[in-house]
Amino acid sequence: MIARLERILLKLAQQHAPHLVTPNWAGSVDPTRHIQEMARKLAAYNMLVLVGDIAGLAESEKDDAVRDWIKEVGKFYNLLAHGLFPSISKISAYYADDNMPPVVIINGQATPVVTIMAGFVNPYLAVRQPQRLISDLELRGLMNIVLDELEAEDLPRAAYNQLQEGGAMILKKLLESRVRHVSVTTFDRPILSDIQNVPGITKPPPTPGKLPEQEKLKYDLQRLPEDKSPQTPTEEMFKVELPIGKTRPLPPIPRPPDKGR
Repeated sequence: MIARLERILLKLAQQHAPHLVTPNWAGSVDPTRHIQEMARKLAAYNMLVLVGDIAGLAESEKDDAVRDWIKEVGKFYNLLAHGLFPSISKISAYYADDNMPPVVIINGQATPVVTIMAGFVNPYLAVRQPQRLISDLELRGLMNIVLDELEAEDLPRAAYNQLQEGGAMILKKLLESRVRHVSVTTFDRPILSDIQNVPGITKPPPTPGKLPEQEKLKYDLQRLPEDKSPQTPTEEMFKVELPIGKTRPLPPIPRPPDKGR
């Protein structure tokens, strides 16, 4: 899986950010960390790389499960992009190649939303999904961090609450997805302790031998099996589109008047 991801990221970078491809790009001493760093850099160029583990599903379920998963990802993006960046909110999704497990590329025009999903949301989902029982309060705490990173603190209270509650609801559905999230990126900064220290949140019980969050993300990537099928030819990569979930557009959010005027 590591070799396949390296190839996918290389092709993406060549298309969208060729300056990221250095002569010694391949053959890193730590290829998993190299992949995580490149995927995070590509988010700044509007490319969000998603990996889903569907090994436990019946063949007849897999296509629908992936579509449902990506629709919810699209709803989360659309909620924030339409609410905060309505003039640059376009989004599309497509399979990176024909192999398994599925790798999906989200191309979102609202760069701040793409980067927040890469640096906070996707790693959170990958770490938390196996624990199953996540409180609504914790999800609202994550949305507080997301909205703070997106500098949404000056929104009217009603608009802020709408984004916070709507985002938390979508995150809950993503945690309940049949597709297991495997994050290609790590946390931009540690956030789980911040969320869990909010009054009213009960920390999950410690698991014996539990890996630290960043190491777990790395381990999850490394344990995914390589697909034995032939590589998808380069000219056929990034071609098969997936439907994106839509949220009802929010009314324009009024900004407070400039105090200097």
